[in-house]
Amino acid sequence: MLNKKIFSCSNSRSLPQILTFYFLIITLFSVNSNALTKSEKNVLKGKVLQMFDHAFNSYMKYAYPADELMPLSCKGRYRIKEAPRGDIDEVLGNFTLTLVDSLDTLALLGKVDQFEQAVRDVIKNTHFDRDIVVSVFESNIRMLGGLLSGHISLIYLKHRHFPNRFNWYRNELLSLAKDLGFRLLHAFNTTTGLPRSRVNLKYGITKELKTGEKNTATCTACAGTLLLEFVLLSRLSGEKVFEDKVMKTMDYLWHKRNRVSDLVGTVINIHDGEWLNKDSSIGAGIDSYYEYLFKGYILLGDENLLYRFNKHYDSITKYMSVNLNGNNILDAEEGSSLKTVHMHMPNRQARNYIDALLAFWPGLQVLKGDIKGAIKFHEVLHQIVKKHDFLPEAVLFDHSIHWSNHPLRPEFLESTYYLYRATKDDFYLEIGKKMIEQLEKFSRVPCGYAAIADLKTKQKEDRMDSFVYAETFKYLYLMFADEDELLFDIDDFIFTTEAHLVPLDLDDYASKKFKNTSTKDNKADFNFYSNNWKDKTCPSLKFLFNSQDVFDATKRIRNSVGKMNEKKCEKTTQFVQKSINLDKLRQLPLRAQDFVAGRNDHMNILKKMGISLSSMPDGRVQLIHKTNEAFNYDDAEMGILFMTDMLEYSKKSDFKLKTSDADEYRSLSVILLSKPFNGSKVYQAGPAQFGLKLRSNLGYFGKLVLSEPIDACSSLKGNASYFDKIIVAKRGNCMFVEKARIVEKFGAIGLIIIDNSEETSYSTSTFFAMSGDGFQNVTIPSVFLFGKEGNDLLWNLRSSTGLVAFIGDNFMSKNLSGLEKSLIINNEQLKFVLNVARSRDCFLKEKFEIVFKTSSKYFQCLVDDYEILKDFFEIFNEKKKNLKQIDKNDEAIEVSQMLDEDSKVVHRFKLDETIEIRFRDDGNEKKLVLDLNPIIQMPEKMAKKNEQSDNDYAMSIFATLIKRFEQKTNFLKLEKTDRFNKILFKYVASKLNPTEHQFTKDDQKLFDELAKNLDLF
Repeated sequence: MLNKKIFSCSNSRSLPQILTFYFLIITLFSVNSNALTKSEKNVLKGKVLQMFDHAFNSYMKYAYPADELMPLSCKGRYRIKEAPRGDIDEVLGNFTLTLVDSLDTLALLGKVDQFEQAVRDVIKNTHFDRDIVVSVFESNIRMLGGLLSGHISLIYLKHRHFPNRFNWYRNELLSLAKDLGFRLLHAFNTTTGLPRSRVNLKYGITKELKTGEKNTATCTACAGTLLLEFVLLSRLSGEKVFEDKVMKTMDYLWHKRNRVSDLVGTVINIHDGEWLNKDSSIGAGIDSYYEYLFKGYILLGDENLLYRFNKHYDSITKYMSVNLNGNNILDAEEGSSLKTVHMHMPNRQARNYIDALLAFWPGLQVLKGDIKGAIKFHEVLHQIVKKHDFLPEAVLFDHSIHWSNHPLRPEFLESTYYLYRATKDDFYLEIGKKMIEQLEKFSRVPCGYAAIADLKTKQKEDRMDSFVYAETFKYLYLMFADEDELLFDIDDFIFTTEAHLVPLDLDDYASKKFKNTSTKDNKADFNFYSNNWKDKTCPSLKFLFNSQDVFDATKRIRNSVGKMNEKKCEKTTQFVQKSINLDKLRQLPLRAQDFVAGRNDHMNILKKMGISLSSMPDGRVQLIHKTNEAFNYDDAEMGILFMTDMLEYSKKSDFKLKTSDADEYRSLSVILLSKPFNGSKVYQAGPAQFGLKLRSNLGYFGKLVLSEPIDACSSLKGNASYFDKIIVAKRGNCMFVEKARIVEKFGAIGLIIIDNSEETSYSTSTFFAMSGDGFQNVTIPSVFLFGKEGNDLLWNLRSSTGLVAFIGDNFMSKNLSGLEKSLIINNEQLKFVLNVARSRDCFLKEKFEIVFKTSSKYFQCLVDDYEILKDFFEIFNEKKKNLKQIDKNDEAIEVSQMLDEDSKVVHRFKLDETIEIRFRDDGNEKKLVLDLNPIIQMPEKMAKKNEQSDNDYAMSIFATLIKRFEQKTNFLKLEKTDRFNKILFKYVASKLNPTEHQFTKDDQKLFDELAKNLDLF
């Protein structure tokens, strides 16, 4: 067997040179005085095994054959059965995900019996003929990679250690992998050859997967992280189509790079190759594309892949390098961290934070041979981990938390493992030891290890991803296990991005041998030939560090990160101070001291410069500048200048950001009030800069109804009644304010808009307030929910009938005295309130009784169930007494009871002397009574009676009547307004002259239909 080692030089000319000059970066030139003893390492190795056993046994006991373990609930997570979590659920396919992802970990940790049983269980319970939409990327790295690596591990164990074992095995894992591979191939049916991001396991690309922005785009990593698994599948199965498809994809991504910067963007259109997100980084959305270019070269020896990787690597170093705090530096080689830039304008920073996924980069730097770069960047990450106990999902460059969750990701441990293997410095073992302690302290629960929902509070999340089994435990174990203790020679394999084993000697496992067919780049572009031997081989660490003491050298590199940061910060501060030019400041369209938050003209100026406004959790208003959102380059420069001006202005002791309406930036709540929640379910929401402002003493109750269409960008349809409801709609396809106008037209009293990005959440996203269009013609309130909270609301809305919610400030946790004074209640809300009060829930009953008894404003209320109303008639009588003190011109309702001919109680709502609406207790009758005499006897009508024709006189009476309907009822919001207008005029005409105008039975039916739909505001 050829012994190709993965720790080889990245600049090697060819495979023969790899074999000639391979360098295993394990150094034996010095002894670390602080090294862990053999006994100490064995204890830690045993601890990792115990941790894995706890996690794996919990999965098998409580979750199998579900895809994931829910460690807090001690049960399995199945797709559809649990509340949806957005795009993250597309990892799940009800195909025993965690078990498949754990196969080679079981083998590598020496748990051969459990491994064999796990293979049997996968063969028994895993299949893909399911009508479920899954992520192509995740299904590839976790499921396809897990099946292939499981197959390889079994073959390896049988031939190396257990020749008489596994005789029953008939390549079933490979057959499953081949089945899944062909299902994923449907995704490649695009004009560019780039795969779609999602596929239906049973039906391929369905109609629903062909349309919409989400289905026409894919991330660079999603398309570029299929190479290792698909090549391995081709070599093992003999089906060349898999390798051909991924090679075409890698060629296309390289072709679409920016030719000046040699950088790629984050999101690309699968049909025309247009970059939809041009942010370029080494983090989320791109990360593993770079990883697979280099590992693809190691696996295949394809110099095209190495050339592309080196071009990207040089550009990343040139354009993205910054110091510890994210400040630019003069010498890119001195950089210790990496920022996000624009692929087409690489000198412009795109984001002010880094995400956790880029923690894989030092490990890749080790494989390339850039050990110094790896040590420095890893030290930056290490300092963040020391500050927060784990690596947050995203941090700002000052190392403060941007996104506070941590799903037990393995990338930092992965890089720590590679650095330990490269340097043999026990400093990295100490990091591993610390991570074991942190996992035990903050994550361990009786049924596994729970993700951390908030690193600030260490609140746990009912989630344990399969990658914890596949990667986190694997890298921890390999750190403390000596090579002679392993059943596998790790140097015979390369890890996929999911840490699955891929053999470097593919020919030993392949059913067929064939060459890859990637497009060869112009040989003139290659600079592989060099007279310098360092370009062809990887020198020893003594040479790299110019030191006989490698451990001392690595320590000095780590320490230099902090010193360099201090030095650069001093220079940066001096530069900022010198950069404030008064002549330039005078060119600003708006000075900091003149800015007022909430003024439309000021907000439009800021928007043009790429500046947005948000609110921090403590109520302070924050300005955020994004150069890529400015109208043009000059406006972006003005934005930078404005932010500098604001920074200087804010240093004044009396500084306070002015706002014309602070409520536009107040965090609001959506509270589910009806059973089974009874006020316990609260979603944090963002406000709107249009419509009714939900100030701290104002909120709305209402029954929730899902909009149809879901985006609420056109006329609403369906069987749902939208009148007096709070409508739930999704973001997209039209402006926020347009949605509000449409739902208000259909009688809605409020609107909840849910983000169309399912990964966003209130806890990890910047505060968001929905902007309007400058026209103040919306009167209902609107709130915004991020994707995570919104999808949970949708799940509950579809699971619970008649769900009622409150939108506004979180009144349940405040003194009620301020809220009830202006609480708006309408008929549906009142019906719900009374129902809740009768449910004998003392907590809610007391609060709602306070609402009725102390409210100084009483809005007209109409309900369908007067059996409920009768029980609370004393409240209405008390309110009626109060209303007598109100001016007669006020729009009050007279409420009374009477008996009909059957001695049934009739409830009478008398709006004025003209309009009266009656109900019977059984709710089967609703009658509209119009007494026209008060209108006819009005002096102005009587004076004109003789001057007008009968028709004109009837029209004047009708006009007065309609005016009162419009003022006090929902008449204008009814769907059949035109027909109801005609029937009311006919009614008036028949009352004035019954001999000439007949009111037929059909007319009466339409009149009764009006009564049925008519309600009071």
